[in-house]
Amino acid sequence: MAPPGLRRPRLTTTRRQQRPRGRSLWGGSVTGRVDTTSDEDWFRITLTSGVSYRIDLRGSDTSGGTLRDPYVRLLNSGGSVLSTDDDAGTGTDSQILFTATSSGTYYIAASGFDGEQGTYTLSVTSTVVTDDYAATTATTGAITVGATVTGNIATAADVDWLRVTLTAGTLYQFDGRGSAAFNGTLADPTMQLLNASGTVLRTDNDSGDGSDARILYTPTASGAYYVAMRSTSATATGTYTVGVIANPDDYAATTTTTGVASIGSATTGIVERAGDRDWFRAILTAGTTYTIEVRGTSPGSGVRWTESSVILHDSSGAMLRSDTRSGLAAAARLSYTPATTGAVYIDALAYNTGVGAYTVTVTAGAVQETPAMIAQANAGLTDADLAALTASPAIDLWEFPDLGGEQAASLLAQPPAFTLLAPYEINSPEDEHRLANTARFDPLFQMQQRTAFDLLPIG
Repeated sequence: MAPPGLRRPRLTTTRRQQRPRGRSLWGGSVTGRVDTTSDEDWFRITLTSGVSYRIDLRGSDTSGGTLRDPYVRLLNSGGSVLSTDDDAGTGTDSQILFTATSSGTYYIAASGFDGEQGTYTLSVTSTVVTDDYAATTATTGAITVGATVTGNIATAADVDWLRVTLTAGTLYQFDGRGSAAFNGTLADPTMQLLNASGTVLRTDNDSGDGSDARILYTPTASGAYYVAMRSTSATATGTYTVGVIANPDDYAATTTTTGVASIGSATTGIVERAGDRDWFRAILTAGTTYTIEVRGTSPGSGVRWTESSVILHDSSGAMLRSDTRSGLAAAARLSYTPATTGAVYIDALAYNTGVGAYTVTVTAGAVQETPAMIAQANAGLTDADLAALTASPAIDLWEFPDLGGEQAASLLAQPPAFTLLAPYEINSPEDEHRLANTARFDPLFQMQQRTAFDLLPIG
């Protein structure tokens, strides 16, 4: 019997299955069969605004049928998808928790995941949705650094807060994971970091794996902070996992790195802190010219990194050449033709003190810039960004391999003055008059005129 004041949800079939129309599912269930790899059975149901419902599609894991991996979708009266689920139930069973925002007709679509076939049991019940964590500083949710916590966005408007204690000056990485990496059923999590009074410090949607969220943050004060989780969609629900780690580093800056850059593919990474450098191993073929590019993106750390640097090392880690900002929209780009086949290491870093996400690409042959590439590279940049990035073209001394120290000093003494970009430092002993021909200078910052100096790689 339906609870007092609630209308019974009534489930009837569409033309996809010829079952008796108007069969009630209150406290009961209906069975069906997925007959082909593309079969999907639709059921019509009437729901009441403000009432929460649980939709269960059960298969072989709970003796609901022979379907090994059920898949369920909830749609509105116009056929637009409101929610989907694969494995939120027991085992591989599907389950959707949904609170109707308007009364009327909805549809439930039952099928097998990835073409699975078999019988199933579908049921719909009204339920009282329990909020696992409050969206206030009074939340009972908590997470410790180095651990993970799971939660559930039970309704479309649900927001969960988790309390965490952070130490000033320490870099932290927050990951809000959902279905993208099989850490929950929430399709597209949004995560926020808040201070002790509940003021939002950072917000992120897709900086993690796939549609997962990731935030990098270094607090200036020790104490309590809050991680808030919700769905990016205005209608989606599902489970999630939150993780917090201190002093993260995705790739080492040595030849022991686990980073690999494949020819023709993009590899991603994060510069977690100012000065962080990530190395990637690549296998190049003798006699082939390669274009190597490092491009910064807009990370969840709240700091835009667009200006990139790259250093190429040989198999022993010795530097071969470097570049800063010569690609589109301040990406680092260099060309290299190895004399022998074997491993090299690509050293990705941010220009100056930038932090955030980046991509590394290695392409066989020269890169021909197209209008589409230019538009993609400039996407998200403001007019001020573009003006700053293009105002002062750089001079690459690699193009002048015979340029000596005194000639270089003479060139640099001409206005505008130039500064040496990281990761180099300048010394100026009187008895030295040499300049490494792999250097790159940029007129973004003035340097005092010198007539003699050394250029030394840092580290």
